[in-house]
Amino acid sequence: MIYKNSLYNINDINYILEKINILDYIKKKLYIKKIGNNFFALCPFHNEKHPSFIISEKLNKYYCFGCKTYGNIINFIIYYEKTNFYNAIKIIEQFYNVNINKKIYINDNNIILYKYNYIISKIYNNNLINNINNIIINNFLNLKK
Repeated sequence: MIYKNSLYNINDINYILEKINILDYIKKKLYIKKIGNNFFALCPFHNEKHPSFIISEKLNKYYCFGCKTYGNIINFIIYYEKTNFYNAIKIIEQFYNVNINKKIYINDNNIILYKYNYIISKIYNNNLINNINNIIINNFLNLKK
């Protein structure tokens, strides 16, 4: 599955998805039963009496014959935990003890903005410290501590 516009490197995500086992996470959340090569459970996304939620360890994916939901570990965490993509990645990192590197966006505009931000912060700091009314400002700042 491709995740566009992600802060994470897609190659790192795909590599992790190939290496981790979806079953390790799902079996901590659902009661599963092995039948043949697959695992079955009651679907957590809709009410049912008979298991229609199948987990394929070989494909590292899940599918529900009842509500037609399917996906990989990221999709499962997003729907099961009712969270977003970025939190799902954090959950995967914590649960599987892996690190997925973020992309760092640096371009000429960002560098210029960082330089201006640095200069303005220095001017602001200098004005704050060297202000004529610095006694009032210091009293105010000390109250905030």
